[in-house]
Amino acid sequence: MPLPIKPLPVETLEIAGTVIEYQALTRAQAIRLDAAAGDFRGRPLDAEIFILASGTRATEEDARRFHDTTDAETVGELIDAILILSGLAVRRPDGSVITKDQALRERNSATARAALDEDDSPNPSSTP
Repeated sequence: MPLPIKPLPVETLEIAGTVIEYQALTRAQAIRLDAAAGDFRGRPLDAEIFILASGTRATEEDARRFHDTTDAETVGELIDAILILSGLAVRRPDGSVITKDQALRERNSATARAALDEDDSPNPSSTP
């Protein structure tokens, strides 16, 4: 039986009065971005161009032109939106965006701290 083809999630973002449609990255595209084994290791500019082109279905030339002529905050907002929709990043309650790996490390660190705090608390059964 063939595997089903699920359409990629699509959302929009308004930039300079223009509605930009963007989509989640495919698994294959996400793997290319992986820091340990990806094609873009040590090349963050090329990685951002790849995210923009893949996420907006633009050519790499158009993505590079957008990247090179648009303010950093706007470019970052679109890149963050693509990564969040792709499940590769999450938005914190304060609005900042971190990778999913960072979020898991923070959660595990907080869980570990809480467990250590509980372990340091006096044991009621051993208190006279």
